[in-house]
Amino acid sequence: MSDFIKNSSFYHKIKIVFMGTGEFALPTLYTLLENNSKIDICEIYTAIPGKKEIGNKIGNKIGNNKFSLEQKKNLNQTISSVYEFGIANNINIKTPLRITEDVINHIRSICPDLIVVVSYGLILPENLLSVPKYYCINLHPSSLPRWRGAAPIQRAIMAGDNMTDICVMIMDKGCDTGPVIKRENYNLDNTKVFGEISKDIAEIGAKMMLSVIEDIILYNGIILSSIQSNEGSCYASKITKDDEVINFKESGRNIHYKIKALSPNPGAYCLFRNKRLKLLRSHYFSLKENNNINFNQNNLFFLDETSLNNIFFDFLISAENQHNIKIDQKKDDNKIIQDNLVLSAPIFSHNNRIFIICSSDDDINLNYYNNNYFSNIFSNMFNFFSLKTKERGLLCCAFGEIIEIIELQIEGGKILSATQFINGYLKSKK
Repeated sequence: MSDFIKNSSFYHKIKIVFMGTGEFALPTLYTLLENNSKIDICEIYTAIPGKKEIGNKIGNKIGNNKFSLEQKKNLNQTISSVYEFGIANNINIKTPLRITEDVINHIRSICPDLIVVVSYGLILPENLLSVPKYYCINLHPSSLPRWRGAAPIQRAIMAGDNMTDICVMIMDKGCDTGPVIKRENYNLDNTKVFGEISKDIAEIGAKMMLSVIEDIILYNGIILSSIQSNEGSCYASKITKDDEVINFKESGRNIHYKIKALSPNPGAYCLFRNKRLKLLRSHYFSLKENNNINFNQNNLFFLDETSLNNIFFDFLISAENQHNIKIDQKKDDNKIIQDNLVLSAPIFSHNNRIFIICSSDDDINLNYYNNNYFSNIFSNMFNFFSLKTKERGLLCCAFGEIIEIIELQIEGGKILSATQFINGYLKSKK
């Protein structure tokens, strides 16, 4: 809290009702509590997922519903991070299933100066927005108006956005349509995955929220804000089970974005040897765009006979098509496996690194050959490369894209690096 605010004669302790649920909300709660000499978190509202009938018993009570953690566990409830925080810090907690008129009247009786909303999960009725003395303010973890909705960080990553914004906004009756008080840029074009990016944004957003609250205190609620345009707005829909499935009809770039956007949870997955395989961290590059890459010199994909014992070769399959594709790697002919082979992708290892060959329908052709190896076949290594095993070679027209898998998790197993997967899991399954 700034010295100016501390020394202001007209300064008063501001009363806040906090609404939040997930871990994303915790940095803001910590920051507000650290400033409790000037900020009073008088009540916390958190959505607790669980069985509907149990939720009704808990959620419909407006008065004394502060259950102990043990009582919550006995009710088979999932404990939210925010709930645990409230219990640990002796803050009154409410867990309604929805914001009813009774809930609104109760909040009105508290006479809050602000309602602060961070990753709450419940819709706020329009008549709640006028309850606080000043505003209902929300920390929105992505660009506005570009991404409005439930999963703005994930959708921004999936769309390939290089930059996003972190916004503190005044809530109105629309979905993330209110005036923006403060925004800061955040670079998405990095090696971090969603979980790490979300943590960064939550930490930055907590400091932004405190700064906004300080300004509201200092200027008695008179603050500058920018009205949003609706131009260029996209709806960031909630992540579904279908979103988790890797579809090898998509481009390698989009698959890489999906891996980045869903890691570590829920995780983008495909099938490997009839088990679910989550791909959790990847590196993407394109032969089309990086014509200075010489794969032969880098010894990434042009494999000589001495390296044959050090590689594995297999296929990943799109889980949604697992019943439609049957890959027989022992088939001794030159026929392409199936017309819909694009629903799978070759995976191989070399030098303790794992690679997936990705390409769209127009860019990939795969054939088995009987010969043990072939060499000096291709004149342009930027468009073609070969893989060979002891039994046969695989000719790949990869006028396209490669994904290197950095971290992955087989069904029922731990998160492994590529090296751990090759030297641990694969060797143990031989």
